[in-house]
This record gives sequence, C-alpha cells and structure tokens, in this order.
Amino acid sequence: SDIKEHNIKIWIRRAGPNYVEGLRKVKAASDKLGLGLKVYGPETHITAVIPMALGLMAPLPEPDLSQACGPPTRKMIKVTGKKASSKAQPPPTKHTIVTATPQTTSIVYGMQNRAVQGMLDFDFMCKRKKPSVEAMVFPFSGNHYVKFYWGTEEILMPVYTTTKEAVEKHAGASVFVNFASFRSVYETSMEAMTYPSIKTLG
Repeated sequence: SDIKEHNIKIWIRRAGPNYVEGLRKVKAASDKLGLGLKVYGPETHITAVIPMALGLMAPLPEPDLSQACGPPTRKMIKVTGKKASSKAQPPPTKHTIVTATPQTTSIVYGMQNRAVQGMLDFDFMCKRKKPSVEAMVFPFSGNHYVKFYWGTEEILMPVYTTTKEAVEKHAGASVFVNFASFRSVYETSMEAMTYPSIKTLG
C-alpha cells in the first residue's frame, strides 16, 4: 500500500465512548496489514503522541487492549533541560492579555444563549462571586434582557445592539468573546480592539 511504500508512520490517541473497541479494531487492522500503527487511550495525554511521533521522546508502552480498562492512570512526562524558577511569581491581581482572574468578565457578541449559560454554570461551580459574562451584543434586535440561571436563581443579562454601547456601559469587561459569522467576524473583532478596556479576544 501507499502507507508502506512511503514509510508513513501513524500515531493514534483516542478517548471517549467505546474508545477501547475503536482502538482494538484499528490495532487489529494495523497488525493484519503490517502498518505498525501506534495506538494510545486516555491513559496517555492527548498531545503526548506528538513528541513521540517526531522522535523527541521515547515511545510510551501501548495500552493492553485485551481486557476492559478501568479509569485511566496518567504518568507525568519527564522534561529535560527545564530551569528551576529562581523566584516565585506572585499570583495575578488584575487581568492582562494572557492572564484571567476570578474578577475577569467578558462581553459576548452573538445570541449564543447555550454557550453563555454554560459559562455561567462553570462560573457557579467554580464558586465565582459573579458571572464572567456581563453583557451580550446582538445587532439584529433592539436592546433587551435575556434570562439565565445563576445556580438556582434567575438573572437578567443585558443585550445591546452595538459593541460601543456594551463597552461603554460595562467598562470593567476586558474579554470580547466573538460568535460572529465568518462574514462579519473580522470587522467586529477589529472594532472591539479599538476599545482600550478590551484586552483579549476569544
């Protein structure tokens, strides 16, 4: 086959429902065709196959697929040449371009109610004192409010027709989460970057 002819190496890391059965079938096909695939399950970190495939680290032992697997057990990958930090970094106290704190809040562009509710649920589970989303922007309807849940309580989220108004009324929000379509994502992102209070785009 072309895989053998060109000496192509295939590395697979799979998890999720029925991952054991999937890995068994892939491995069986590999053994039958003599392809030499390397397969790993959730016991191996999702990105660990990359340095192994590139030859930057020795391949880890492949999992035993002959019997049912219990909860995955992961081992830390040893890193060589890492310098010990001479001074401990203080915990972040305010939002910067690459750092978020429990006080960081955002403005969401687009009526992505399910995504926003998921963010609020995560915030509540993390015991944040207030939601990480302050407002939403939706240019195709007038200003209004949308109901969300904060734990078991109901809260009202303001929705504005323009990013400008949302930023002006929520100057503390430093993250702009953009769900705009591919037709308008560039323009809306560039506009958000013109406001000094917005430090991170998502």
